[in-house]
Amino acid sequence: MSAAVRTVMDRIAEDPDAYYKVLSDREMVVLRLLSKCETDEAIGQELDISPFTVRRHRLNIMNKLNLKSVAQLMQYALDKGIVKHKGGLGWS
Repeated sequence: MSAAVRTVMDRIAEDPDAYYKVLSDREMVVLRLLSKCETDEAIGQELDISPFTVRRHRLNIMNKLNLKSVAQLMQYALDKGIVKHKGGLGWS
């Protein structure tokens, strides 16, 4: 694990709500869109970036937050109130 990742993990361990301090503005936008089950292609079109760049942002977010899967990322977004579950299959 790199020193930069360790530093970010330490910050989040000290303050569980510190995600907003370690993610860039673009990463926060991508996280919100990912949490709404948008595809990489749809996010890329909305943000005028390539689907590859969306995937890179997702990997960077997961690394910064020490998450191992997209499922963990979605649960993290729910737990932190980044996105709210409407019930059924709906997200907001």
